[in-house]
Amino acid sequence: LYDREQTARTEAETARREWQTTFDTMTDYVALADREDRLVRANRAFYEGLRLNPETCVGRPLTELLHRDNQKYPAPELCPVCKLRRKGERAIIELPKGAVSPYPVAVSIDPITDEEGQVVGAIQVIRNLSELYHAREQAERERVSLNATIEQMAEGLIVWDETGAIIRANRRAHQMLGFPLDAQRVEIARASLEGRFSNETGQKVAPDELPVQRA
Repeated sequence: LYDREQTARTEAETARREWQTTFDTMTDYVALADREDRLVRANRAFYEGLRLNPETCVGRPLTELLHRDNQKYPAPELCPVCKLRRKGERAIIELPKGAVSPYPVAVSIDPITDEEGQVVGAIQVIRNLSELYHAREQAERERVSLNATIEQMAEGLIVWDETGAIIRANRRAHQMLGFPLDAQRVEIARASLEGRFSNETGQKVAPDELPVQRA
């Protein structure tokens, strides 16, 4: 019995260490709080990011730890993240820079329940969205630059979908072919092309027989 107990303890400790190692490799701030909102456990990123010491934090209110010496952001009773955690419901919220931190964040709250379905705690995950926001801004700058380049082209550019409907056309294409700026339907495009093109014998070519439409 003693040997089995020792084996079980060893296996449990090994599993705990493996779990903690995985927990600590996460770059998100992860914290586990009990039903009284006291910190039970957190990962390395949480402690290092908030400049806290695990030995002095476990058992203290999570709200207190997150809002200590914090004069720039909302008081605990007004903090949207703390409000969500107190509700004991699953929720995800994205907050811009300056709302609760010096950088944009995504916060997820997942309640922990017992066998009877009663909430006994919550897991809070905070993710820094700075890189995502930077990528969004970069993509938007590139989109604006590409759009400006397309609109300034000397050539007419038309984009069609698989049915032959116009998805977009630049300013020069509208000038050359006379398409109205809101021509988004294939019927409008065909009407605009009707009778405007001929083959080598001089016969009019129907819009559906034009090479671009066939392609």
